[in-house]
Amino acid sequence: MVLLMILIYVVNWELHFGKFHYWIKQTLTAVGIRYLIETFPLAGPAINPMLGTTWYIFAYGDFPDNNFHYFVYWVSTITGKSALVCFMCDILKSR
Repeated sequence: MVLLMILIYVVNWELHFGKFHYWIKQTLTAVGIRYLIETFPLAGPAINPMLGTTWYIFAYGDFPDNNFHYFVYWVSTITGKSALVCFMCDILKSR
């Protein structure tokens, strides 16, 4: 994750490529991310259900066979987001 942050920082804010900056930046970012995925296949994403499942399939070649993966990446994420929506609705109603 630290390497990804460094990659994105350097490519997006430190390097300047003139009039083709956008296209070169996008290409370098994509190549850098792909390199990190190939180099560190077990380093997963943040709590994002689709990315977590995709990384698992990429690393092991099949869907997860244990319930812990689904609980961590799907159930807890959906529950947390639902709680946040309810909390924010209560805050906005009180204004």
